[in-house]
Amino acid sequence: MLSWSADGQPEEVWARYAVEECIAFMLEKGLKVPFASAPLEDEYVVKLAPELVTKIEKSNKALEE
Repeated sequence: MLSWSADGQPEEVWARYAVEECIAFMLEKGLKVPFASAPLEDEYVVKLAPELVTKIEKSNKALEE
């Protein structure tokens, strides 16, 4: 959980960075990327770029084969 920013950037910037870096690591290591659970009330959700979602779906499908 990120609750503050060390460099003045909004927390949302760091949340996106953390999520995207975690996904990049999983893809690089050939790990299946799980789908997000439904958000809790008032929870911030990082929306992924459509290109990244497609990349995740292709990678997960290849791992299932």
